[in-house]
Amino acid sequence: MDPSILGVAVAKLIAKAALEKAGQTGRGAMAPLVDRVHGWFRRRRDTDGEQALTLVQAAPDSQRAIDGLAAALNAAARDDPAEAQVLAQQVNRIHAGGDEQVTTFIQQIVGNARSDRSVQAGVYHERGGA
Repeated sequence: MDPSILGVAVAKLIAKAALEKAGQTGRGAMAPLVDRVHGWFRRRRDTDGEQALTLVQAAPDSQRAIDGLAAALNAAARDDPAEAQVLAQQVNRIHAGGDEQVTTFIQQIVGNARSDRSVQAGVYHERGGA
């Protein structure tokens, strides 16, 4: 998984897990991901990251909370690429797990993140734009 997409992918998966009730589709696969992120922030003594995770769990429909968690994850990934790789592998395992809803959700996240990055890099131009 592209490291620049990791933060947003994990943040949105955690938001999705928080929106779903325990025992429903996808939650079982994502619980270890939430635990890994929480443990990673705790080991790093990253109180901002832990707070960002808590905010997403409390308000999973908040784009601001999701963006904050994605930023915290990206910062942690820059500092600890080995752990970021383990996290990316976990996302890939969830993706490969066969749950159609979760697989579709991850594909949408990755596709949207790539589009957002292209827009930010000035690669995408709207019709009539520069």
